[in-house]
Amino acid sequence: MRLLTRFPIATMTARTTTVLVLFSVTILLGGSACDRPSLSPASRLTLTASAPDRSPSWLERGISLLVAKRCVDLRAFLKGIPASEVSAKWYELRGLGEAMCWSHSRSDEDKRAALSAIDEGMRRYPESAFLIADKGGLLEMFGDAKGAQAFYDRAAKVATMNLRRNPQSRDDRFVLRRLGKEQPPLSSVQSPTMTMANSATDLEDGRPAWQQRTWQLIVARDCKGAVDYLKAHPLSDTMWYAMYSQADLLCWQDGFGDQYKQHGLTILDVGLLAHGDSPRLLKSKAEYYDVVGDRANAERFRRLAVGKARTLRSTGEGAAKQEAEEVLNELRLTGGEQ
Repeated sequence: MRLLTRFPIATMTARTTTVLVLFSVTILLGGSACDRPSLSPASRLTLTASAPDRSPSWLERGISLLVAKRCVDLRAFLKGIPASEVSAKWYELRGLGEAMCWSHSRSDEDKRAALSAIDEGMRRYPESAFLIADKGGLLEMFGDAKGAQAFYDRAAKVATMNLRRNPQSRDDRFVLRRLGKEQPPLSSVQSPTMTMANSATDLEDGRPAWQQRTWQLIVARDCKGAVDYLKAHPLSDTMWYAMYSQADLLCWQDGFGDQYKQHGLTILDVGLLAHGDSPRLLKSKAEYYDVVGDRANAERFRRLAVGKARTLRSTGEGAAKQEAEEVLNELRLTGGEQ
């Protein structure tokens, strides 16, 4: 089974969204969904299944605001959560709240805010299968079933990878169950070395070894290791600059100092000096500004990335044209190509 029973996208209403939220509350608080009827694919917006005793104290209050459809109050509430308590669930709840606002307003601003919240969460928690699946749920809710499926497939891969490392993970088993994917047996424990090797194979097929290694370090939450690795292996490659900036931002978000925030922007500017108006690096600058909260610059560089990518798709050749097509596809999946 690849997809669950659908609600027609055009008939998605606030009532439908409330059903999805109520389902999400049960899962977030540790309830079982095994005996529940199938919901729309967008019900996969929240897939966590953590036990209640591991939930932060603010989570129940946030959920109550979500259920009450008080999305504006939820925004304010989440902004008040200390940085030390921000988690993948915080980003999930934020994304759901913005999606709830969109279900009332149908505004592009609320749609972008919902996608941006989940995107930021995925950058900070790249190993979170439920956030990746949430992105699929949002895209399907917004009418992009093809884009949604790409994220559902990616979520299944990440959940499978996580289960190789931690076969007891309820979150990842629940992701696979909701996606209708086969789950590995609980006894399938592998050594850390074998897990990392399989992780690279599963998620980075055909990519250069340095990208695979950088991804391994980022997934392992070793942002300093990723920075040191990239610094020791300098390349004139737009993806090298983009991944370096991502590692810098992860270090800044993890509290290692503002020098990482500054360098995350500097390395992109250095890359742009070497590669002109690379759509990959322009898109990375938009993502940088998304993370630091500068929406105006984020939109400006996103528009620049789209314009340059469209030009190169029409006039470029070889690697430049391929980069343009990749960037446009990624922006289309995230709602960034207007």
